[in-house]
Order: sequence, then structure tokens, then C-alpha cells
Amino acid sequence: MKLKFYDENGKILSNLYDETASKIANELVRKTGTDKWGNSRFNGVSSTQLRRLFDEVKRFERNLKANPDSWEAVLPLIKMIKSKSAYSTSRAIKQSKYDAKYYSSLNDFIKSGIDNVKEYKDYKAFCLLFEAVYGFYYELGGNKK
Repeated sequence: MKLKFYDENGKILSNLYDETASKIANELVRKTGTDKWGNSRFNGVSSTQLRRLFDEVKRFERNLKANPDSWEAVLPLIKMIKSKSAYSTSRAIKQSKYDAKYYSSLNDFIKSGIDNVKEYKDYKAFCLLFEAVYGFYYELGGNKK
């Protein structure tokens, strides 16, 4: 996955927070049917794992809003989110090979998104994209575990 936040004029892509976010969310969760009681069943990234990464991203966003001058000190820690994603992805794949492609998609999203972060405005764009992905994820029913 190769994410892009801006068009050739440096403006946020018009479809970033809807079409792109929806596509990413669809790569994280899939309804697999219903159980014998009629409850929906899902494969994919657990809500707990997604929430952990989302909370980490939002934590840095809050810190930067409170102290925008700390960007240079915080950027390396933001880049470290990629390693946290890689770790949780590898653990989840070991636990359930059926969810491997979903966790790999999550890891690709985090890696590509963070790789695009060079300035504070890029991080704000990534935070909003993650928030949109998170919303679409829950719309799709990604709320297991």
C-alpha cells in the first residue's frame, strides 16, 4: 500500500477521508457469516489491537497540540509506532493464521502512513485518516475481542 495525503498542489486529497479510508477499513475486517444464534461472525483485526494503535497515534496528536514546538523531539517516537505495529502484527498472525492478511494490511497502512509523515501537518493528515478508517472499521462490524 502506497498512501498519499496530498494532490500535486499540496492540498489534502478530496477522497482521502472517505474512499481511501473505507478501502483501508475493508482490508482490516470481513464479515464471515453468522453463528447458530444469528450473531455476526468476523475475521480480521481485533478491535483491541486497532484501538491500541489508534490510541498511540492520538496520544502524540494531543501532546503536539499542547506543545507544537516539541515536533522534533516527538517525530522519532511517532516513527516508532511502525515497530509497535510490526510487533502486534507478528503476534496476531502467530495466534491466528486466518487473520494474517488483515493484520498485514493494518501493518502496511501504519507503515505507509507513518512513512509519509515529515512535518506536523502530515501527522495531522495521518491522524484524521486513521480516525476515518477507525469509523469505517466499526461500521463494517469490526468489533470482536
